[in-house]
Amino acid sequence: MPFRPGLRIVTLLAAIPGFFALAQTSPLTGPELSLLTSARQVLDLGLEVARQLPHPVCVQGMVTYVEPGMATIYVQDHTGGLRVNYTNDFRPVFGQSVIVQGAAMASQIIPVIDRAEVRLLESPMPVEPIPASSERLAAGELCGQWVQLEGVIRDIAKEPQRAQLFVSSGGLRFHAVVQPFPGAELPRDWVEARVSLRGVCWTEVDAENQPVGFTLYVPGTNHISFLAPGSTNLFEQLPATSSAMPELRRQADRRLKVSGRVAFHSLGGHLYLEDAAGAVRARLLVPLPHVNPAARHIERPVGGSLHPGEQVEVVGAPTAAMFSPLLQDAEFRRVGTNNPPEPVLASVGEILSGRYDGRLVSVRARLLAHEIRQAGALRNQVLALQSGDTIFEAVREFVGTNTPFTLRDNTYVQLAGICNVQLGEMNQVRSFRLLLRDSADLRVLGRPPWWEGLPVGKILVVIVALVATAVAWIWLLRRQVTQRTAQLQAEVAIRERAQSELHEALEAERELNELRSRFVSMVSHEFRTPLGVILSAAENLDSYLDRLRPEQRRQQLDHIMQATRHMGNLMEEVLLLGRAEAGKLEFKPATLELTKFCERIAGQVQSAMAERCLIRFRGERKLSVLADENLLRHVLTNLLSNAVKYSPPEVPVEFSLAVQDGTVVFRVADQGIGIPAVDCKQLFTAFHRGKNVGAVPGSGLGLVIAKRCAELHGGEIHCESTEGVGTVFTVRLPLRRAEQAANPLEVHS
Repeated sequence: MPFRPGLRIVTLLAAIPGFFALAQTSPLTGPELSLLTSARQVLDLGLEVARQLPHPVCVQGMVTYVEPGMATIYVQDHTGGLRVNYTNDFRPVFGQSVIVQGAAMASQIIPVIDRAEVRLLESPMPVEPIPASSERLAAGELCGQWVQLEGVIRDIAKEPQRAQLFVSSGGLRFHAVVQPFPGAELPRDWVEARVSLRGVCWTEVDAENQPVGFTLYVPGTNHISFLAPGSTNLFEQLPATSSAMPELRRQADRRLKVSGRVAFHSLGGHLYLEDAAGAVRARLLVPLPHVNPAARHIERPVGGSLHPGEQVEVVGAPTAAMFSPLLQDAEFRRVGTNNPPEPVLASVGEILSGRYDGRLVSVRARLLAHEIRQAGALRNQVLALQSGDTIFEAVREFVGTNTPFTLRDNTYVQLAGICNVQLGEMNQVRSFRLLLRDSADLRVLGRPPWWEGLPVGKILVVIVALVATAVAWIWLLRRQVTQRTAQLQAEVAIRERAQSELHEALEAERELNELRSRFVSMVSHEFRTPLGVILSAAENLDSYLDRLRPEQRRQQLDHIMQATRHMGNLMEEVLLLGRAEAGKLEFKPATLELTKFCERIAGQVQSAMAERCLIRFRGERKLSVLADENLLRHVLTNLLSNAVKYSPPEVPVEFSLAVQDGTVVFRVADQGIGIPAVDCKQLFTAFHRGKNVGAVPGSGLGLVIAKRCAELHGGEIHCESTEGVGTVFTVRLPLRRAEQAANPLEVHS
């Protein structure tokens, strides 16, 4: 710090009489109250201690922001920043070096200095801002601190002495208040400018004191640095972007432009478009509110509601998306009209593959239940529907005189709506939702026949059991007659057969006991560790919640969430294997663009494994086949995840796709620990793991599931491995099996 230690000691000694006066006025005094001389000491008190004991404070620092019309300033020293409420006659200015005497009190989120006396220091002590990200500021880590971050200005409102900026930074949006901001001119060319802002962060909290965002207080325009210029007309300056281009699926603050035909404009401000390459979703920009009548705002054309078929241009900031692109802070302009898009008749399997995300689709389903939900000024009618084994929702927004559908439960309906795929853990598709545009999007087909509600399955099971019992009884009678006529030779044959069956039964019992033992061992090992992590983190939060800093609390919660996800994924694997073993895992082929699918799977696995290894993919371009996308996802995800997990860090994994002799060949090769020869015989046995896996977690189910999924395609999986050198898995599937896709039961058998 650029100040002399001797001067600091003299200044603190001079402030001691003031502390005696503060102690005399405080009802809580005693030897346990120690003098706090830095911002970090005040912040480390915590809210509970600050509420109970108003500790005396004497802090030197630099004024970073002055609240206009209030006796409140922000002061930063070399350890942190504080909010100060002062009582003496003092006129602070940004950048002044001051000494603050007061008492540490509790506010909503951090301790502050109250009833303070502020005096000017002669020796300057400038403090540099803390470089920070929007995620840290939104989490409440740097509340009251003098910080610096970058972002793109989306909107600006100019009041007589200050300006409000709406800024996007790292995909998060926040408000920046710039004061003083003299003059009457509204800087329209600031919109879409990339800037570096320096100011004081103040965290906003909800009713439960949980962070929900932040505001940045900037002490003047000289603390704004322009890194890239803005634009007054993005529609004219930005080139058009297709929905198929990869930059639309990567997080960015700069906005891009797309053109398309309107499929739906929701009352909640969501826009759905279709272009030649696919679908695009957009969340429309909410400008700064017109609260102050004296404020000047960026004038934007009144867009109104869009109707299906209108041709528009949309500019918005892309966000990370798995399926159809999503633009935030979007604005649009009309450029023409076209025919409204027609809904695509799609099966549930096709919808769950993600290929129709954001598209207008038509589905036939059975209505299970419906209800009305309030969402702010809007009301939503939510329908719970079932198609096959899949349960999903359909939602229609309405306000004012619009009336909801009049429906009866347990009726068949034909729906047309915008498809929104719902993702769960590890970006796995969980379900989907349809957004209905108006009453014409739902057509009642009728109620199911009377016999559909009967337990037909149970009746058939009873009939089959009776028939099987009769057949078995007749077969036993005939066998008894044969045994009596065969005399000694038949008895010897029966005994030999009985011995053989007993041997097989004993062998099956031994295999069952071994399988049970491996299952118990896997469960006790894979569940004990995450349960221990959850219990330890919960005990830490229960015992030391008030003493833990926000980042430490977040770390404990992250441990609990990661352990819970681990146990959930393990149970999902066990349930999937159970469905495969019970013959309930169906093969539902559909046309699949295999090259893009493999690239997407490789990117998802590499991201889920925290970029541990690079996955290098090579394959033929534009290869379309008939395949079940969900089953094939299980095959490739398990093979690629194992290759990355058992490979040294930063050693690439080779992933290739080729066509050979009428078959599709996938090849996954790594340079990892390899598989011992003794374990290769049991490689596709449930709950079996190699002897050399060490502490690497796993359930022993991934390869079993991959083998079952490959066999449902009519294919096979083969492994070649050398311990300590690496492993190569090869999957071969028929190139086209159209006749089997039409009859999945034949493939399943």
